[in-house]
Amino acid sequence: MTGLKLIRPIDKEATLANVHQFFFNDRYYPTIRRRSGSWTVGSPTMDISGVSSAPAGNANEQKYLEIVHYRQAVNAVDYAIAGCCARSRAILKYEYQERLQIKEVKELVRLYGHDTYINADRYACFEFAETIETARVMYAVTDIIPKLQQEVNRN
Repeated sequence: MTGLKLIRPIDKEATLANVHQFFFNDRYYPTIRRRSGSWTVGSPTMDISGVSSAPAGNANEQKYLEIVHYRQAVNAVDYAIAGCCARSRAILKYEYQERLQIKEVKELVRLYGHDTYINADRYACFEFAETIETARVMYAVTDIIPKLQQEVNRN
Protein backbone atom coordinates (compact mmCIF):
# COMPACT_ATOMS: atom_id res chain seq x y z
CA MET A 1 0.00 0.00 0.00
CA THR A 2 2.76 2.41 -0.70
CA GLY A 3 1.52 5.45 -2.52
CA LEU A 4 -1.92 5.40 -0.84
CA LYS A 5 -2.62 8.78 0.71
CA LEU A 6 -5.20 8.54 3.45
CA ILE A 7 -5.07 12.21 4.38
CA ARG A 8 -4.70 14.79 1.67
CA PRO A 9 -4.27 18.47 2.51
CA ILE A 10 -7.55 20.19 1.67
CA ASP A 11 -8.07 23.85 0.82
CA LYS A 12 -10.86 24.49 3.30
CA GLU A 13 -12.06 27.81 1.89
CA ALA A 14 -12.24 26.51 -1.68
CA THR A 15 -13.99 23.33 -0.49
CA LEU A 16 -16.51 25.39 1.49
CA ALA A 17 -17.17 27.56 -1.58
CA ASN A 18 -17.63 24.42 -3.72
CA VAL A 19 -20.23 22.97 -1.33
CA HIS A 20 -22.15 26.26 -1.22
CA GLN A 21 -22.04 26.49 -5.01
CA PHE A 22 -23.23 22.89 -5.35
CA PHE A 23 -26.30 23.44 -3.19
CA PHE A 24 -27.19 27.00 -4.17
CA ASN A 25 -26.07 27.43 -7.79
CA ASP A 26 -28.91 26.42 -10.08
CA ARG A 27 -26.50 24.41 -12.28
CA TYR A 28 -26.10 21.75 -9.62
CA TYR A 29 -28.35 20.49 -6.82
CA PRO A 30 -31.50 22.49 -7.66
CA THR A 31 -31.38 21.23 -11.26
CA ILE A 32 -30.55 17.68 -10.17
CA ARG A 33 -33.63 17.66 -7.93
CA ARG A 34 -35.89 19.06 -10.65
CA ARG A 35 -34.65 16.60 -13.26
CA SER A 36 -35.07 13.62 -10.95
CA GLY A 37 -38.87 14.00 -10.90
CA SER A 38 -41.11 11.75 -12.95
CA TRP A 39 -43.78 14.37 -13.74
CA THR A 40 -42.01 15.48 -16.94
CA VAL A 41 -42.72 12.43 -19.12
CA GLY A 42 -45.58 10.17 -20.08
CA SER A 43 -45.74 6.40 -20.05
CA PRO A 44 -43.12 4.52 -22.04
CA THR A 45 -44.21 3.20 -25.41
CA MET A 46 -43.89 -0.57 -25.55
CA ASP A 47 -43.88 -2.59 -28.76
CA ILE A 48 -44.13 -6.36 -28.24
CA SER A 49 -42.29 -6.97 -31.53
CA GLY A 50 -39.19 -5.30 -30.07
CA VAL A 51 -38.95 -3.06 -33.13
CA SER A 52 -39.43 0.62 -32.56
CA SER A 53 -41.69 2.47 -34.96
CA ALA A 54 -39.74 5.68 -34.40
CA PRO A 55 -36.47 5.96 -36.32
CA ALA A 56 -34.62 7.51 -33.35
CA GLY A 57 -35.85 4.93 -30.83
CA ASN A 58 -38.20 5.37 -27.91
CA ALA A 59 -37.88 8.99 -26.77
CA ASN A 60 -39.73 8.28 -23.53
CA GLU A 61 -37.32 5.47 -22.71
CA GLN A 62 -34.42 7.90 -23.05
CA LYS A 63 -36.22 10.40 -20.82
CA TYR A 64 -36.77 7.73 -18.18
CA LEU A 65 -33.10 6.75 -18.28
CA GLU A 66 -32.16 10.38 -17.73
CA ILE A 67 -34.59 10.69 -14.83
CA VAL A 68 -33.20 7.52 -13.27
CA HIS A 69 -29.67 8.90 -13.59
CA TYR A 70 -30.66 12.17 -11.89
CA ARG A 71 -32.57 10.24 -9.23
CA GLN A 72 -29.32 8.33 -8.57
CA ALA A 73 -27.61 11.68 -8.05
CA VAL A 74 -30.25 12.71 -5.50
CA ASN A 75 -29.78 9.34 -3.79
CA ALA A 76 -26.02 9.94 -3.72
CA VAL A 77 -26.53 13.29 -1.99
CA ASP A 78 -28.90 11.71 0.55
CA TYR A 79 -26.44 8.87 1.13
CA ALA A 80 -23.57 11.32 1.65
CA ILE A 81 -25.61 13.36 4.11
CA ALA A 82 -26.49 10.18 6.00
CA GLY A 83 -22.76 9.55 6.38
CA CYS A 84 -22.29 12.76 8.36
CA CYS A 85 -22.72 13.21 12.12
CA ALA A 86 -26.22 14.00 13.45
CA ARG A 87 -25.66 17.76 13.79
CA SER A 88 -24.19 18.00 10.29
CA ARG A 89 -27.08 15.95 8.87
CA ALA A 90 -29.56 18.39 10.41
CA ILE A 91 -27.72 21.46 9.11
CA LEU A 92 -27.38 19.98 5.62
CA LYS A 93 -31.03 18.98 5.54
CA TYR A 94 -32.53 22.19 6.88
CA GLU A 95 -30.17 24.82 5.50
CA TYR A 96 -28.98 23.30 2.26
CA GLN A 97 -31.74 20.96 1.11
CA GLU A 98 -34.84 22.68 2.52
CA ARG A 99 -33.29 26.18 2.44
CA LEU A 100 -34.70 27.34 5.75
CA GLN A 101 -33.54 30.65 7.19
CA ILE A 102 -30.41 30.45 9.36
CA LYS A 103 -32.34 31.55 12.45
CA GLU A 104 -34.78 28.66 11.93
CA VAL A 105 -31.93 26.18 11.43
CA LYS A 106 -30.22 27.42 14.61
CA GLU A 107 -33.41 26.73 16.56
CA LEU A 108 -33.83 23.26 15.05
CA VAL A 109 -30.24 22.21 15.77
CA ARG A 110 -30.14 24.12 19.08
CA LEU A 111 -27.08 26.18 18.29
CA TYR A 112 -27.72 29.73 19.37
CA GLY A 113 -24.35 31.49 19.20
CA HIS A 114 -23.33 32.96 15.85
CA ASP A 115 -19.76 31.63 15.89
CA THR A 116 -20.89 28.26 17.24
CA TYR A 117 -23.33 27.89 14.36
CA ILE A 118 -20.83 29.09 11.74
CA ASN A 119 -18.28 26.52 12.95
CA ALA A 120 -20.89 23.73 12.92
CA ASP A 121 -22.03 24.79 9.44
CA ARG A 122 -18.46 24.75 8.13
CA TYR A 123 -17.88 21.32 9.68
CA ALA A 124 -21.08 20.03 8.03
CA CYS A 125 -19.85 21.28 4.64
CA PHE A 126 -16.44 19.64 5.09
CA GLU A 127 -18.06 16.37 6.15
CA PHE A 128 -20.38 16.46 3.15
CA ALA A 129 -17.52 17.23 0.75
CA GLU A 130 -15.76 14.15 2.06
CA THR A 131 -18.73 11.76 2.05
CA ILE A 132 -19.99 12.83 -1.38
CA GLU A 133 -16.71 11.65 -2.90
CA THR A 134 -17.60 8.05 -2.06
CA ALA A 135 -21.28 8.48 -2.91
CA ARG A 136 -20.68 9.94 -6.37
CA VAL A 137 -18.59 6.87 -7.28
CA MET A 138 -20.93 4.34 -5.63
CA TYR A 139 -23.97 5.78 -7.41
CA ALA A 140 -22.09 6.29 -10.71
CA VAL A 141 -22.92 9.99 -10.93
CA THR A 142 -19.46 11.52 -11.31
CA ASP A 143 -20.71 13.16 -14.51
CA ILE A 144 -23.49 14.99 -12.62
CA ILE A 145 -22.02 15.70 -9.18
CA PRO A 146 -18.71 17.52 -9.31
CA LYS A 147 -15.77 16.85 -7.01
CA LEU A 148 -16.23 19.23 -4.08
CA GLN A 149 -13.06 18.69 -2.08
CA GLN A 150 -10.37 21.06 -3.25
CA GLU A 151 -6.85 19.88 -2.54
CA VAL A 152 -4.20 22.39 -1.56
CA ASN A 153 -2.30 23.60 -4.60
CA ARG A 154 1.36 22.86 -3.90
CA ASN A 155 2.80 24.93 -6.77
